[in-house]
Amino acid sequence: MKIFFHDLKSLTQFCWQINIKSVKCPYCHKSTQFTLHDFIYSNSVIVGKRLFCSNRYSHSGCGKTIRLYISHRVPQLVYTAVEVTAFLLALINGLSITQAYQDATGTFEPRNAYRWLDKLKSRLSAFRHYLTTPCSQSVERFSHRIRGLRLLLPTLERLFSSPSQHSCACFQNFHQKAFF
Repeated sequence: MKIFFHDLKSLTQFCWQINIKSVKCPYCHKSTQFTLHDFIYSNSVIVGKRLFCSNRYSHSGCGKTIRLYISHRVPQLVYTAVEVTAFLLALINGLSITQAYQDATGTFEPRNAYRWLDKLKSRLSAFRHYLTTPCSQSVERFSHRIRGLRLLLPTLERLFSSPSQHSCACFQNFHQKAFF
């Protein structure tokens, strides 16, 4: 099942045609059991929609709710994919963690930047899996950086230099996985 969409229009179109297309629930693998639910909001802006695999009123679904997102938002994050991409590109270009976070978000407390980096480090093997070629040639460029960033930054640089992945939103659309 597709989870990330380019815009709200394509998300809404998918939701209205989901029972017609016989899309299967990722949990119970049944089709035509979906009920449209409400929108997902972040700071009064629509960022996604919920679908309910109905187990009520003679439906035989599993009862789980599935969240569908617009790809310019990173799930479970207040900031947009544009701000996360700006932060990562600033790190790749040599700015410090604090300066990169301040430039990307306009916030002067870089506490979340370290949380983002921890999440990215935990997904490092998944990012490397998506790369088609190894990124060993650019490791020397980041040898002066913090130890934890020496592997992460070359991987992200290669990930964002590929033609299909030039931002977090493109990554989410292409792989149908959340960036964090």
